[in-house]
Amino acid sequence: MIQHSKSSLIANLVAAGALLVSVVALIVSFVQTQRALEISQASLDLSRSQQPSLDADTEVYNGWIEDATPPDSATLRVSYALHNTGEEQLRGCLTKWGYTTLDGAPIMYYATIVEPGGEVWALDPGHNHESQVAVTIRPEYEITSIAYVTVWFECRAPEITTSRTLFGVDLAAGALIDEAAYGLSKLPAMSSVERGVALDERYGRASPWAEYTIPPFVEDAE
Repeated sequence: MIQHSKSSLIANLVAAGALLVSVVALIVSFVQTQRALEISQASLDLSRSQQPSLDADTEVYNGWIEDATPPDSATLRVSYALHNTGEEQLRGCLTKWGYTTLDGAPIMYYATIVEPGGEVWALDPGHNHESQVAVTIRPEYEITSIAYVTVWFECRAPEITTSRTLFGVDLAAGALIDEAAYGLSKLPAMSSVERGVALDERYGRASPWAEYTIPPFVEDAE
């Protein structure tokens, strides 16, 4: 009986020791995991802090109408600038325009590139690029006597799309609506994918764009 009790005591002590070792191992593993996560997060935060900031802003220097022949046509001209206010060079940049409604909804699928031959340009941090936009407007698409045009910039590396500046043109009067030489308003940026989805929804079509990921963009300041 005494031998049996002694064996049971030893067995219990062994079990308790094993349990204690397991608990200690679990605590050590948890502490090591937490420490690894903290180190990983610290490394990620440091990496992000060392990345150059990405920022851009647009400015209209002037907008005007020329060669107007009411109510048949008028040419909208805009002196439009992109300011690289970030710390990273912008590359593969283009100036674009497209017809929209007053609230900025696109009414044509493909934006028009301003640069002849689609020539791209780069912009260093702290520098500006000025584009000369010329849009000859005639009654077409959904345009009768009133046309709304948005202008914006896009860069491929890093991939950005700036906010859009909206202009209104009265073909019957051959003049800017509200004489808004600096634009009627500044509208949120819209990627090509978003434009495609919006147009398909507008015209009641099934959109092949729905499964695509919308690329990132930077909206400039209001």
